[in-house]
Amino acid sequence: MTENQLTIVISATFTAEPLEASLAFWLETLEIPATIEFAPYHQVIQQLLDSNSLFFKNQAGLNVILVRMIDWLNTTPPFLTEFIDLNEINQSAQQFVEALKIATTRSTLPYLICWCPATHELLSVENSNHSFDITLLNLLVSGDS
Repeated sequence: MTENQLTIVISATFTAEPLEASLAFWLETLEIPATIEFAPYHQVIQQLLDSNSLFFKNQAGLNVILVRMIDWLNTTPPFLTEFIDLNEINQSAQQFVEALKIATTRSTLPYLICWCPATHELLSVENSNHSFDITLLNLLVSGDS
């Protein structure tokens, strides 16, 4: 890594490595000197809290968090779409917000948080008149944690 080179660390709730080629293409096209590093699969909260994580070792660049909310539910495909446990979503959201608060006090680098779309099975599911993604975003925005 050169003196002026940035590092982009990506942590995701899903396998994010397929994004590397596209991201590398755009970094090269835009002449942005940066390397891309991926944290282990589904280790977002751990990366935020661990002082030996890639996030905390990143000294120049950007820390990226990719979240697909379905990954925070304790379920496996095929998903039970008739019922989504809002308590489980709330607990996961609170854990994420608390971990993010801790991480931002330990690092001067920015965090880019990207909410990735839910699976097509969940896009049409409603629970308490809120879609899955909107419910979690409301929990995060409210600051109740």
